[in-house]
Amino acid sequence: MGNISEQSSWQRPITAQVQKGLKLVDGILPPELADELSHQHDPYQLAAYVADAAWLNKLTPRIPTRSQSVGVGVRARHATLLLEFNGDAVLIDPGSDTIIEHANPSMIAITHAHHDHVGGLLIAANLYPQASILMTPETFDLLQIPPDDQANAVKQLIRERGQLHLADGSPLRTHDIDYRFLPAGHLQGAAMIDIQTKDCRVLITGDFALRETGGLPGGVWSTAEYDTVIMESSHGWDTNRPTAVPETNWKSLITACQNAVDDGATRLIVLAAALGEAQDAYFALCASQMRGDFSKFTVRFAGKALKVAELYARLARSPHSIWSNPIRTLTNSDYVPENSIVIVGGFDTVDGMGSRLVESSAAYSHSAVIRPVIGFSNSPGSYTYTVSLHASFNELFATAVALKCRQVALYHGQHGRGEGSSPLIRMLESVGRHVVPLIETPRIVGAK
Repeated sequence: MGNISEQSSWQRPITAQVQKGLKLVDGILPPELADELSHQHDPYQLAAYVADAAWLNKLTPRIPTRSQSVGVGVRARHATLLLEFNGDAVLIDPGSDTIIEHANPSMIAITHAHHDHVGGLLIAANLYPQASILMTPETFDLLQIPPDDQANAVKQLIRERGQLHLADGSPLRTHDIDYRFLPAGHLQGAAMIDIQTKDCRVLITGDFALRETGGLPGGVWSTAEYDTVIMESSHGWDTNRPTAVPETNWKSLITACQNAVDDGATRLIVLAAALGEAQDAYFALCASQMRGDFSKFTVRFAGKALKVAELYARLARSPHSIWSNPIRTLTNSDYVPENSIVIVGGFDTVDGMGSRLVESSAAYSHSAVIRPVIGFSNSPGSYTYTVSLHASFNELFATAVALKCRQVALYHGQHGRGEGSSPLIRMLESVGRHVVPLIETPRIVGAK
């Protein structure tokens, strides 16, 4: 028998009486929302799970009670942001090849440890030696997974200029700016960043998800009043996927694994292209085992994915978390045991364990490689999957109308393709929310 989580089911169908005529994504709600529907519920919180455009368009965006709004200069390049206040600047998420030059920030703040958000941290730190560094402790831990030379450089950087700050909403004041980190879901240690000066208040969501992903709780909305919410828009065009229901988002992975098993495979190697894919693949497979699938298989970790799993297990805060269960490992890249599903990272280099496992698996019969879609072609003998830890279209919409802000600025995603605006922009504007698509050209946001 494989490793099966002891966690009880986190979602359940709701009755027609409780549903109140709403068309729900897959007809499922989290228990806490299903319970509240029979009493009193927050329609904005419910919006992430509603698949009824007419109902969504009846929502009224929450507006701050403050009568004045002060602008802040914003430059955006992919996942990187530069916020320019009066006489100060904050650089958010310096990704690789996205450093914004001539910025002179007093602070470099990191939302989470994915490479497109932190790959340029060391370059930015050298470019701006006066800037402090701010991130969560969990993000710092995840940054120790890359090669030792980079990990050591990050350790030294934090020791000299950095500060670790919990994502619990507690304030941190530096350079006359207040910072608050809020849970973002998406990845261990990921945070939304609340920045407040004497003149204005801005929330940067970073990459986030309201739903549970990879066994981690979703993001937490703020009740504060903002001039601007700067929100990622990865699925600004994807109105159908991902959904707020994990099983739907895991379908391609489970289907790929099941197809491989049906084709006779008894050794499955699941390649994880990013930290998030490893966590969600593991959770998906364990959830599938809870339903009786893959009962003869043991899910194992190897390579970089193993280091991520060990960190998640160490940081597990609930005895019922899937990460509190024993983790099976694979340390020998020359042999995959029968009836194993191995989640592995480190295929991006020739000597990475993922590459070695894929190479050695060719020598064994009944082996199959499950590859993420991004960056791979569907080569003969392989199976592909896709997962997303980002907020779904409805989660993006729900967040944009639920937070008390004067306007929403979209970045890092599908907020504009060629001619015309994305469905997310059109839908938000139809309910009266002011939307500003951020591009590389500097913009002033928040001002009336």
